[in-house]
Amino acid sequence: MTVNLLTGANLFGPLQLNSSAGTAGQALISGGAGVLPTWGTIGSSQVLSLTSTQQSTATALANVTQLVGTLAASSTYLVDCFVTFQSAATTTGLNLGFTSPTGCSPMVEIVVPITSTAAASQLRTTFPNAAATTSGNVLGTGVTAVNSNHTARISGIIKNGTTAGNFQIQFATEVNASAVTLQIGSTMQLTKIA
Repeated sequence: MTVNLLTGANLFGPLQLNSSAGTAGQALISGGAGVLPTWGTIGSSQVLSLTSTQQSTATALANVTQLVGTLAASSTYLVDCFVTFQSAATTTGLNLGFTSPTGCSPMVEIVVPITSTAAASQLRTTFPNAAATTSGNVLGTGVTAVNSNHTARISGIIKNGTTAGNFQIQFATEVNASAVTLQIGSTMQLTKIA
């Protein structure tokens, strides 16, 4: 690269790495000693929201079609997902989980509503997922009111391995044939931090 000493301007156009100038908003990110830097974005977020309800009457986990975000290889993300849902019966809870690419190390908590005979009010339970596990779920045990909004949350840090792929939210009902319905506006934010 030749730089004009009077103006500081690059005489040959934009800085290019391996014949690429990256895309708007990207910066060069160091890969460490002996590794070429790559173009990428840090601090950029994917915000994904449900624009229609999604219902489950089965106990097998299914993908939440609009709550899936892409993970770049060898990158780290913050995830924060709030799901609003309704249940057809007070004895029917939400089963909430996720999947991620092979080699991914998510450290997340899943918080779902439960009900307890020892308490008249709604309680919550927290699930810390093991670092080596690429998927996990927590089963709720009912809700305090039928056809009323309740919330559940998945949050934490996702360290993706060398395989790019998707971080996918999944859900199911606790009781077969008793519906749980995810509500419009349920949202996941994935923010790349490294």
